[in-house]
Amino acid sequence: MKAQSAIEYIAIITIGLFILIPMIVYLNDLYISYRNENKLSSAKTAASKIVSISDWVFSQGEPAKNIIQVYIPADVEKIYFTNNSIIIRLDMGSSYQEVVDYSIANLYGNITEREGYYYLLIQAIDNGVNISVVS
Repeated sequence: MKAQSAIEYIAIITIGLFILIPMIVYLNDLYISYRNENKLSSAKTAASKIVSISDWVFSQGEPAKNIIQVYIPADVEKIYFTNNSIIIRLDMGSSYQEVVDYSIANLYGNITEREGYYYLLIQAIDNGVNISVVS
């Protein structure tokens, strides 16, 4: 009797694991996909906000400036400016993805890559816009 009930318990646990393990793997893949899409969306939002305010400040002329708050998502490898574009390079686990947005002004500056909310000073200069983190 005891051996039969032990085998029945093992059979029930085995069937349960056959159902549960694929479900856990699927949910983990779903979570990773959601997390990557969330990072990508946050990076696009940050780049778009920076560019739109930079264009506005540039159109106002040299003494113009504005302070905005942006969210820098997790796993940002690098944020850099080249000519009139901002590029945010994201680590997506098995690959890298870049978010690029273009401005009418030449963009200069330095932004931290650490995750979090930051205040950025966007200031018009003689040949473009300077972007820096406000302490």
